[in-house]
Amino acid sequence: MNERLAHERPVEVAQVLQERFGMLFLKTLATDGVALGIRPDWESVVADLRKPGTTRFRFAFHGYGDMHDMYVQRAGAYDELIEAVRRGR
Repeated sequence: MNERLAHERPVEVAQVLQERFGMLFLKTLATDGVALGIRPDWESVVADLRKPGTTRFRFAFHGYGDMHDMYVQRAGAYDELIEAVRRGR
């Protein structure tokens, strides 16, 4: 899985990568938006990601509404993505 925000402790994972491998936090974090759209703790995750320098999110859109849902093969995925965009502002 390549979705960083799906991990239960995404900020800690990023910090470990930075400490061990010198990987820096990115100003722009690429995401499919699912985790951010459904996580109950989204506010603290976004706040914690902003502390080390994340200033924006890049979301993966695969079409509008049902087209996106069909592409990712999950009903309701587009609505979750829209919620993630709202939360990432």
